Amino acid sequence: MLSYLLRRLGFLALTLLLTSLIIFVITQLLPGDVCRVILGREVGEAALETCRQDLGLNQPAAVRYFSWLADFFRGDWGQSYSTRSAIAPLVVERLRNSMMLAGLTLLVAVPLATALGVLAALYEGRWVDNAISVGSLAVVGLPEFVTGILLTIYYVPTPDHAYDSVVYITTQVTAGWFIRGLHHWGASAMVILTVLHLLRTFFYGAYKYPREVTWLTGVLLLLVVVGFGFTGYLLPWDQKAYWATTVGTEIAGVAPGIGPWIIRVARGGEELSALTLARFFGAHVWVLPAALLALLSIHLYLIIRIGITAAPGRDE
Repeated sequence: MLSYLLRRLGFLALTLLLTSLIIFVITQLLPGDVCRVILGREVGEAALETCRQDLGLNQPAAVRYFSWLADFFRGDWGQSYSTRSAIAPLVVERLRNSMMLAGLTLLVAVPLATALGVLAALYEGRWVDNAISVGSLAVVGLPEFVTGILLTIYYVPTPDHAYDSVVYITTQVTAGWFIRGLHHWGASAMVILTVLHLLRTFFYGAYKYPREVTWLTGVLLLLVVVGFGFTGYLLPWDQKAYWATTVGTEIAGVAPGIGPWIIRVARGGEELSALTLARFFGAHVWVLPAALLALLSIHLYLIIRIGITAAPGRDE
């Protein structure tokens, strides 16, 4: 028994180590200069070199990895280069609030999901199973629309008032923290459920004839859902949102040929500005919802018209 537990713990430690290594490698392979993103395009080489020394970017990759890993386990997560404030207290505070909301969500979601899962298994392949599959996405998506409409009552999409309006919603509006948290976690749930639904249809072979168009509309719906998350991330207009969007648009900008054009369209210029916030807000509340409703209508029509692929049998 003891050897079994030790093996399990060893595998867990190895998994965490490999995960951390993968994350580190991915961050090193991302295009662009971190210090240039932080300080801007027009900064001189002296300032860039100082930034690289402060962040330890001049050290060998192996040294950076083990230093980063050791600092992480010590709880020393460094400080924000832009605000010079410690990162760890901010993460702990937000994580505590998020865990409280996540726990409340699990108390409601786990019993309901278990009951629906048993019901779907009992009526596998029938209309009840299909209704639960489609309805699960609708149950998550409908609160997103409702909470989004409620948030727009107080949210102001301008650089001068966006952050203050989000703080006001969270701290002053009755149940504002709950509405905003539900919108935030619902968005994450939408992405996860959409990916799982797409994987399920892929393993069932639902992309084959005669359901090719149904599959394509599903893939487009996934892109729209991811677009909701990306455009909504900037709306609080805080440091995290600003720099995450800066990095995200920089990644899109490395596309061959059309990269600079994508950046100009997304940002409304070379840098993030009031026009960027207005464009992201407009896309989030008008363009993407319209695209979602149009694609969802086509998707559901094709499902009703052609039907859903049943689970493969034992001999298939």
